[in-house]
Amino acid sequence: MIEYEDAEINENYEEASFEVIEYYFEIGKYTQTIELVNEVLPEHIENSRLWFILGYSHYFLGDYDQSEEQIKEALYLGYSEEWVFHILGHIYMETERWQEAEEAFLEALRANPNSADNHAAYAVLMKIMGHRKKATWLINKALELAPENDYVLRTYFKLEGINSSKKQRILALEQYMNSSDSELSKLIHLGINAAFQNKEKEAQEYFRQAFLLNPEDKELYSLLEGYEIDGHPLLAPNRFIDQVGGPAIVWVIGIVIYFSLLGTNLDKAATIFIQGYVVFALYTWISLPLVKGLKKMKGYKYG
Repeated sequence: MIEYEDAEINENYEEASFEVIEYYFEIGKYTQTIELVNEVLPEHIENSRLWFILGYSHYFLGDYDQSEEQIKEALYLGYSEEWVFHILGHIYMETERWQEAEEAFLEALRANPNSADNHAAYAVLMKIMGHRKKATWLINKALELAPENDYVLRTYFKLEGINSSKKQRILALEQYMNSSDSELSKLIHLGINAAFQNKEKEAQEYFRQAFLLNPEDKELYSLLEGYEIDGHPLLAPNRFIDQVGGPAIVWVIGIVIYFSLLGTNLDKAATIFIQGYVVFALYTWISLPLVKGLKKMKGYKYG
């Protein structure tokens, strides 16, 4: 009787553990998901779903080597070929293994020719590789297969929102904003789109709003910190250097001005200029560490 009760308790515990894993996985808490999977995996080493969840979580955290190994283990244990190759395709894109990425997406489409997600992912790869016509055909096919799919609409917005005509961008934005994708995801992708169009303040505001919805996201915090530092008043000289073409161009301009002044017998002006130029150059070298130090001392909350 006792043995039966112990077995029942263990079974219920395992079911509860799997439910918690699935819950954290679904809400995108990938660090916690990995910790929970690692707790139960030794006793369920042949569970393909656990291996897939583990690999998927490592992919989103940027651990591509671990992710690839774990996703392939899920495939070996019989997990869905469609989803395994879909994630492998993304891993290969992130690691710039373009040929392998294309082979993975083709395998995913072979497993399910009507997958809108795989058509959309393959479209992104084709756009990166410069095959615009094929990318357009693939994303339009994805929209045809699943016109309300969040991932497809998000991808369509990303592809059409950068280099397309204003009319196409507005249409893509309208379709995406009417999708059921989360508010957080929409804000992040609107920020990315604004950044691609060099609308820095607009992008920063989207990312700030996204961070307020998910203050545990370290990547968003780092991104906002970067925007805050880059826009600091003390870094105005650094931004000026970037605008004129970088340090090398500024150095050439400085040398030309200096020798031009000498050539016109304005030796005193040349001396004053070169002294000021050296001070200016030294300031631009120390200004970034200075601003970072001030931010660290002051602290900053993106609320």
